[in-house]
Amino acid sequence: MADATGAFRNAPYQVAWANFVTPTPLFEAIASGFVDTALAVDNLILQSAILGRSLKIVAVARASSRSIGIVVPGDSSIRSVKDLVGKNIVVSTTRGGTADSVLWAALAEAGVAAAKVRVGYMLQSDAMAAFLSRHVDAWVTNDPQLARVERAGGRVLRDGTGLFKAVSFFAIGEEARRDAGKRAAVGDALNRLADAGRWRNAHPADYLRVYTAQTGLDPEIARITVARRGGDVLEPITEATIRDAQAVADGYAARGLFPHSADVRPFFDATVFAPRPAK
Repeated sequence: MADATGAFRNAPYQVAWANFVTPTPLFEAIASGFVDTALAVDNLILQSAILGRSLKIVAVARASSRSIGIVVPGDSSIRSVKDLVGKNIVVSTTRGGTADSVLWAALAEAGVAAAKVRVGYMLQSDAMAAFLSRHVDAWVTNDPQLARVERAGGRVLRDGTGLFKAVSFFAIGEEARRDAGKRAAVGDALNRLADAGRWRNAHPADYLRVYTAQTGLDPEIARITVARRGGDVLEPITEATIRDAQAVADGYAARGLFPHSADVRPFFDATVFAPRPAK
């Protein structure tokens, strides 16, 4: 998105991108000062803060949960979430991650007790192989993998619509937050990314061309992925943001996925990102 808009052209600082396959090393990197920022789904950032990682949440982004779903083979006898009783299900996020959250919310919606299903966790590539070879009955994943498996004949049983709020938090490491120069740079960067997000929403075809070229995805898979993800734009921290985060933290603590409940307010800093008027 930043490349598509030239968001950091002429910025008075340099930007280096770092990608992490899983959240754990990302949070270790931000806690140790090797990276200055982290972007991840809300519950993972909150869990990291509860575990004592040195970070503050400074912005929020929301997306559609249509891009997360429970998929079964097209010819499967499983026609509803209730039919998952006794079945083998594989999830391609960590416990408490986006796909995991959608699965458990869908089971609760259908009145299926946790003890009635067999759930395992695999990386995306391993899960895809297990699903296509029929070693599992259902797979819970997100785009672009969800779109890929649909193209291969999979059928979405239930997506995340109405089950899960797809919220991500942008956090700054404590070391960077205390550095006046980096703090100002992050605040400026968030405004540039917010502008880029608005451009993306106004120019979906132009953005899709850049996204497809950078990811190397099949054009149709890329189109579906972008369309279902929706157009999230970075927003500042508000009281509503903190209230919603508290509900998330309490819910995960109740499920035993967080070590304990906590007051999340100290995890936020609403002063780093001061939105400028939209361009």
